Amino acid sequence: MVRPAVAYCVAYIVPLVSFLSFLSKRWSTAYAAIFLAFVLIPILDVALGLDEENPTKEELSPRRECFSYRLVIYFWPIVQWSFLLWAANVVAKDVSLSAGSFVGLGVTAGLLAAQGINVSHELFHKRNRFEQMLGKCILVSVCYGHFYIEHVYGHHKRVATPEDPATARYGESFYAFLPRTLVGSLVSAWRIEGKRLARRGQVVWSIRNEMLRFCIGSAVWFSAIWFLYGFRACRLFLLHSCVAIILLEMVNYIEHYGLERAVMEVLSSGEKVYEPVSNFHSWNSSHRLTNYVLFKLQRHADHHTHAIRPYHLLHTTTDSPQLPAGYPTMIILLLFPPIWRRIMHPILERNDAREELI
Repeated sequence: MVRPAVAYCVAYIVPLVSFLSFLSKRWSTAYAAIFLAFVLIPILDVALGLDEENPTKEELSPRRECFSYRLVIYFWPIVQWSFLLWAANVVAKDVSLSAGSFVGLGVTAGLLAAQGINVSHELFHKRNRFEQMLGKCILVSVCYGHFYIEHVYGHHKRVATPEDPATARYGESFYAFLPRTLVGSLVSAWRIEGKRLARRGQVVWSIRNEMLRFCIGSAVWFSAIWFLYGFRACRLFLLHSCVAIILLEMVNYIEHYGLERAVMEVLSSGEKVYEPVSNFHSWNSSHRLTNYVLFKLQRHADHHTHAIRPYHLLHTTTDSPQLPAGYPTMIILLLFPPIWRRIMHPILERNDAREELI
């Protein structure tokens, strides 16, 4: 059953709390949005339970891809960028702002930008040129434009293999995964773009290189912040970008942790041919509230098998390994590797046993 588009507006409670907490000028509430995202929402997630209802065949027809669902996410970059520019103005004008409040503003802006990356992910997977462009613009505003190239042309092909920098390996802590994926994703994106240009007979160091365009776009954002609000606001911009990127990679860590595709064949060149991607190769979460807050991102296995399917039509997959909680709770758990492994490894073992039977 497909819920009405207005149900997904619950995601906007986070930016609403973000604005209100700082408009009150009570800097003691600088972390209100963080508390909401990582304490209150996980508690409510438990209380509201699971949502395992899937769209019917009729609801999957093209005519059900209503504009109202697109409109809900079109507003997000407006809210995200408005908060960033407002926060930059605050730190530029309020010289008495404490270090704690400055960090609170930056982290809150980063939290909204992380959700923005999620919205970008929804947009750039679509065939609509406007949506693709808007998705890329969101990534550029957090200095992570290459994520588009690596995710679409790298991750979706190499997911759950050792060649994929965005797949966390069994037993690998987030602290080991983060530098590996940051470097690996950037290098991979450059290689993918270089090969694309070579196939077209175009030179790498030109405006046709999308990686260079992403770099220029991020530099324009940084320069605009500097020109309008000064160096202190630039520090806030960089902090918000770092927070958004780290939260993104935390989600990447969760989505495929410890999952592997079997090697079907090794070619004479040494290249490995893996089994097709299936629901076994992504973690699924059916937790109701966080699925609406995150625009069904937690139905991630279905996204990998139907990448262009709109978020509101994604299926929950019962044959996938199931996360014990929604993403916000899992983000807290991954900060403590021994606890993470104690919870996740038994689930992985049961999943492997079930996969072998099938």
